[in-house]
Amino acid sequence: MRFVYLKLIDKATLKDKLKESETRLESERKVGRMKDEFVSTVSHELRTPLTSIKLYVSLLAKGKFGHLHEKQEKALKTVKDESDRLANLIDDLLDLSKLEAGKAQLKLSNFALSEFLHSNIHYQLAQEKGIKVRINAEKDLTVKVDVPKFKQIFVNLLSNAVKFTDSGGEIFIEAKSGSHAWTLSIKDTGKGIDKDKLPRLFEKFFQADDYMIRTQRGTGLGLAIVKKLVELHEGSITVESEGGKGSTFTVTLPLDPKD
Repeated sequence: MRFVYLKLIDKATLKDKLKESETRLESERKVGRMKDEFVSTVSHELRTPLTSIKLYVSLLAKGKFGHLHEKQEKALKTVKDESDRLANLIDDLLDLSKLEAGKAQLKLSNFALSEFLHSNIHYQLAQEKGIKVRINAEKDLTVKVDVPKFKQIFVNLLSNAVKFTDSGGEIFIEAKSGSHAWTLSIKDTGKGIDKDKLPRLFEKFFQADDYMIRTQRGTGLGLAIVKKLVELHEGSITVESEGGKGSTFTVTLPLDPKD
């Protein structure tokens, strides 16, 4: 009799715990939905006045409201740069919100990767900074990706390499295929990342620079977005780095991903 009584208590306790877990899970889902709606609403509300700001900044810069002297031009350039940075932050927030909510979908197509890597206009940023870009890609390498999303991955990683590499440095880009997957690696000779910070590198808003000594601006969302986009392609991304010795980011994607 005592055994049956204890068994009934165990079942009741288990049932209560299960109900508690379900309630907690539903609460977390509700908070997640509220967060996504908040981010989406705020981002769109910010975009509207920002569009007007950027328009009038452009008109002022073109002298549509009168001639600007040197100090005014410098001040206006600061406003333009900061409005561009805010626009990038809004775009990143919306992108990440869609990815986390599972709303992003792939539209896969064949993409001439080697051709893209050898003709990419983004290398101009590196050249302007005095950074040499070396490319080693398999000839006629074609991969299956969502082209706009892959370009977003590439541009984010390349921009980071340029941003954290000083004049006179180098960036090495390599692409090769295997039996079931292909890899893209971007290696730089920049400042590198301390090993204790590597585990948090793909977290939202995390930046390897200490806030008080940060020399490079960014939203802290770029690598988080890259990781989500890579995972959306059923791939993976790794990083190897050490302070003062540069960084290597390697993206591995399947040769035949699913839509």
